Order: sequence, then C-alpha cells, then structure tokens
Amino acid sequence: FTRLLEAFAHMSASLGPARATKGKSRRRSGQSRSAARREQQAEQPDDSDEDLDASWSIFSSHTWRAWPLASQLLWGTNPCPRYILGTSLILMNGLLLLYNMRRAGVLADNIPLAPPMPRDMGTAGAVLNQVTVPGRLRGQITTTPGIQIFAESVSQADSMVAQALNQTSPMKVSFRTHSWALPRVTTLRGQGLPYREMYRDHNETHGLYVGHEHVHYISPCGARPLQQQELPCCDPIAEKVAILRLSCSETQKADNLASKRLVVYMSMRESGYFGHAIDNVLPRLVTLLGAAAKTEHKVIVVLPQLGKTRISPTTEELCKALGLELKVDVPRGAHRTVGVGGVGTWDRLLRQHLQRAIRNSPLLQHARPGSCSQTTTRQPRTAKPLNASKAPCCSVSSLDGRRAGLFFSRRQGTRNARPVEGAELLEAAFERRGFEIIKDAGAVPLSELAAKVYGSCCFAGWSGTAMSNLIFLPPGASVLELNPYKIYANVWHWSYALDLGYFQLQPPKSLSLKDAEYWAHEALGA
Repeated sequence: FTRLLEAFAHMSASLGPARATKGKSRRRSGQSRSAARREQQAEQPDDSDEDLDASWSIFSSHTWRAWPLASQLLWGTNPCPRYILGTSLILMNGLLLLYNMRRAGVLADNIPLAPPMPRDMGTAGAVLNQVTVPGRLRGQITTTPGIQIFAESVSQADSMVAQALNQTSPMKVSFRTHSWALPRVTTLRGQGLPYREMYRDHNETHGLYVGHEHVHYISPCGARPLQQQELPCCDPIAEKVAILRLSCSETQKADNLASKRLVVYMSMRESGYFGHAIDNVLPRLVTLLGAAAKTEHKVIVVLPQLGKTRISPTTEELCKALGLELKVDVPRGAHRTVGVGGVGTWDRLLRQHLQRAIRNSPLLQHARPGSCSQTTTRQPRTAKPLNASKAPCCSVSSLDGRRAGLFFSRRQGTRNARPVEGAELLEAAFERRGFEIIKDAGAVPLSELAAKVYGSCCFAGWSGTAMSNLIFLPPGASVLELNPYKIYANVWHWSYALDLGYFQLQPPKSLSLKDAEYWAHEALGA
C-alpha cells in the first residue's frame, strides 16, 4: 500500500510540468493572433503554473527519485494520466468500502444456521438438494451447504424456529415462499398497489407478487441496545448488524434462555393502530407465535410510541387473544431478542397462517362460521354484480336467517376524513336489502365483532381501516369495497391472499337518493 501511494505521488509530479508546458504553449499560440493580447500578457505575467509546479513538487519531492521505473511504465506511454489517477482512486475507495462492510458484518454471514430438525418433530418432508417445489414453502435450518428441507406449509417454519429457540448462540432461520398471482381486473384504473416493489405484471389480466426469503435472527442477549439506538423497523440489513453487535456474558445468556421470554422490537410509526398492526406487524410474527407455543415461550412485542397514535384497544385485544404482550419499552428483566424485519408481510401463505391463528384463538374458537359457497371465490368479477352467480352471501340466508351481510360505515369513529355526501342514503339502501350497518366498528368489542363477521358471508363497506376486519371472515366469503377516493388496493390484496371473493366499485363523492339506489343495485343486483 505504501508503494502504491509513492507511485501516485510520482504520477502527480509528472502531471505538474505537463500542465505548465501546456499553458505556455497556449500563450505562444495567443501571441501570434493578437498583438494587443500579447502586450497585455506581458504586463500581467501568469504565474499560476509556477505555483502549481511548486505545490506538486512539495508533495512529491521525497518520491521523485524512488520510483523512476513506475514513472516510465505509468506515464511514458499513456496520454491520459489524469484518467488513470482518477480510476485508481475509485478502485481504492471501492476496496475500502468492501473492507468496511465486511468488518460491519453486512457481507459476512457469520450467524450459524439452526441445527438439523430431528425426525420426531413431525413430517418435515424429504431432504433434497436444490429442488424447487412450486407453490410450497422451502425452509433451511441445516449447517450443511446446499441441503434444503422442504415443508408442506408454513407450520413447518414454526418447527424450524422452535429448534433455534433451544440454542444459546445467535441463530438465523430462513424459509422461502414462492410467487403468487392475483387478477388485476378488479382494481380501478390508476389505483395504487400495496408493496409495489414486490409486484410484477404477469399478463394483461393478472399480476404477480414475487417470492421472498423470510429471515428470523435470534440473539441470546437482550434488546435494550436496539431501543437505545432507535433501530428502524423492517430494514433487514440494519437489523442483522444490530443483532450481531448485541453482547452479554455467558451467565446472562443462560438466564435469558431460562426466562422463556422473547422480545421483538418494531420501531414503526403508528404500528399500534389496528389497520397498521394487521398489515405490517402481525404477519411478521405468525411463525414465531407457532414456535413459541411449541417451546412454551412468551412473546413480547415492543411498539415504541412514534407520532400521536398510541396502541389502540382493539390491537391490544387481538394481540392478547393471539398470546402476544404489547409494550412501548423493552422490559428490564431477562429475555432474548428476535428480529423479524426480514419477514415479508405481503406473502399469501403468511397471511393465511395469521388467519388460521386467529380462528384458533379464543376470539373465534367457539364461534360458528357462516356457510358460504366456494364457487363465488374462484372467478374474478369485472362488470358483473356481486350476486351474479346467486351467491348465498347476498341473499337472506346467513346464519341467523335475517342478515344478508355486514356493511361497515365510515360516518363515526374514523381517523381519516374521507367524507361522502349522501353516504347514509347508500347505507340505508343496503339496510333495506338485508344488511346490518356497523356504524362504528371501533366501538364494538372485538370478540363480538369478530364472531359477527365470522358468521357472515358478505362483507361490504367504504374503503378504510374498518375493512381490515375481513380477516375474521369464514371460508368462501365475498368482499365488496366502495372506494370513491380510489385509495390504494389494500383490501384487494388481502381478499385474494385469503381466497375471498372480491368486487370493487367507485361511486361518486356526492350521492343523491337516486344515485344510492343505482349503486346498491349495481353492487347487489337487486
């Protein structure tokens, strides 16, 4: 490295005289063109080249005689010394950047993988080399390079994480889900899509959410340093580096393992809001929840208060039903840290796994699901009404014999003001057709609301957070979204991820009585 610096200094010394000669030749060329300019230059001599020569000689005086061979090789035949010098400096900076990244742990994947799964953990599938199984989930928990364990469902990823939770060293558990397609014909023209960076156009009628490798990092140490440095949420590289830097003594590691407490730190703005928790928090935790249940661990999710929104009571009730404890600060007692920033919340399998966990929770464990037809969920609808195929969710044939479906209003209890003049007229039109109007979903106890949604086959309402309650719908149900403001297609994404029927309309922002009847007939065909 020292020799390379001396060679650069020698290059610089050669560059100075060349510039001086070039400047003098330009002045001689100017003298032949204009006598007036020659006189002016004679009165004001240009000494900038001499100053430049002096400055270069100061820098290179101790190396001029040290490397005459390098001077001949690098400068004797090359007409562009400045470009060579710039390129060399860029290469040096690149090498230094790679060195620093490796020191920081970004490039060196030095977290051991989880040990191989024992055979008594259930049907883990066959051990294969580099085999792709379309539509299935692939997980890796072995330290042998190139060996993969393929699982039939996300529940096998729970077993992988459960094995890692029994270790006292830093662990990395990864599994991969494949791409999944969904129709675009039910979106509005120009409507924004959620998780756009993970979406690809497949053909004229369908789009594709690409597959993703989901990663869990498990540290034997506590998570208080993560909160002290305000680690941002959902950045897998930053999270990996931060977890690698967590340190504690062997005694602390043993105490943390014996505590059976896992802390997930998620510094996301307004993550305690019900809609954001459903979209971006809970899907990241489903595999950890299954693993914690198998190993009798308690999961604590730390959602620091960012902005004006606190953790909503509905979010607290849902997390309690799932076995999660919510806090705004990292607990001081013994615990271990789990990073889930590398888990993709847009994945269909993870969202379905979350729905199954909710159905098995105390919220819906004893509730009766609605009897819905599977034929209404398979064909995407374009201009046809929701009950074009005589879907039972739109006739008065639900569980109680009186309600055709649920309609979620936005006139009360909403945070974002997206008013629709005459909205009560359209809601009244739905009510006359057998729908029950939920005026303020946040005011209804979650256990009562979830059971009511679970017993309904038709779920309708204005675009907004209240539509997140579709996660409580039974199999084969249908969703009708009224989206006058054309907000992004989050309900569309959730509906197809959960294999629900979906239909979307964009009524105007001002409705008369005649308009209300028209749009109710357009949606329901009656």
